[in-house]
Amino acid sequence: MIKKFPAELLDKSAHEKLAYFYNYRGRHPVLDEVEKQLTRCIYHPYPEEIPLLVGPTGVGKSTVLDFKAKEIIRDDLQNLIDNPGRLSVLMVKAPAPENGGFVFKDFNCRLLNAANEPMVNKKLRDDFVVDERVTSHELRRAVEAMVRNRQPRVVMIDEADRILAPGTGRTLVNQIECIKHDRQEFKTSLLLSGTYALLALMGLNTQFSRRITPIHFRRYDGRVPKDREAFLNLLMTLVHRMPLKKMPDLINNEAYIFSRSIGCAGLLKDWLFRALRTAVEQNAETITIEDLEREQLPEKELQVLAEHALNGETEMKKQSEASVLLDSLVSYEEPSTKPLTSSFSQNAPSKKGNRKPGVRNPKRDDVGYSDVGEAYV
Repeated sequence: MIKKFPAELLDKSAHEKLAYFYNYRGRHPVLDEVEKQLTRCIYHPYPEEIPLLVGPTGVGKSTVLDFKAKEIIRDDLQNLIDNPGRLSVLMVKAPAPENGGFVFKDFNCRLLNAANEPMVNKKLRDDFVVDERVTSHELRRAVEAMVRNRQPRVVMIDEADRILAPGTGRTLVNQIECIKHDRQEFKTSLLLSGTYALLALMGLNTQFSRRITPIHFRRYDGRVPKDREAFLNLLMTLVHRMPLKKMPDLINNEAYIFSRSIGCAGLLKDWLFRALRTAVEQNAETITIEDLEREQLPEKELQVLAEHALNGETEMKKQSEASVLLDSLVSYEEPSTKPLTSSFSQNAPSKKGNRKPGVRNPKRDDVGYSDVGEAYV
């Protein structure tokens, strides 16, 4: 196998070796497709569009956001030089809910800090801690003014599914209204990234739903030959980047590696990193399948991750199949001019031709005697 890392890295410290592999961002087909969709939504959005980047835990959502942020900064470099006060990208990770609810006050503080907003110390006591005298409304207005003045091309919110945790006195609809308000006031693209829990935003509010563009960052499907090939190529790409004297021979264990990473690129890389860390600490020349077995996530945890991924994929499938129901609700065809017939009339016997030969039709017979004295029986 051809090594694809700098040869001098073999003589570096364990920290440098691990940092090299950790910072390596390998490209693969699903990531490239997601990045194309993000580019379209960021550079050519329709009014008030809100892209939702959804996928299972460990698939690589944060990685693709990092790719896209660096690309935007590179494209806007001359603009940034000419306008030092501008921002190309404002990216922040939503904080974990506190006491069961999401705290927008803390979130707005993080946005201001991420932008290195001038005079932010007048709004905050210190990093991420809100001055008690500053109200939530004042902080929100400060964030809105910052975004309008700094003019980022996109505001990226990672782990955005945390926003859906209602705080005291809030409901999910309240949270949706807050997100919709931010998109309207920012006058720039707003991108939400998170797990499949973000799909809860769809269908609860018609005004919000029409602004949503879901982007599915899916895992690889082991039942699809093309996906199996792409996963194997990704595995080999990562293995070639591991700074070891001898390249690991893992190709014959592809099925095992796929199942224990559930087809997610991020879980695969994290797993390889843990195995590499052990090998570097022990001065081993390579890693073996036994090393991977020791470093894999617990089976129970993998089962939970797989179930969440499958449930999310089922929900995405429902979204795609909704077009069938929509066609039945909203038809483009002209109404039929044929008279409607009931099932009863279709099944009713015909008046003619339903009796056997020699059997007369039912009728009322005359009774009594005629004038000639013949009796009719």
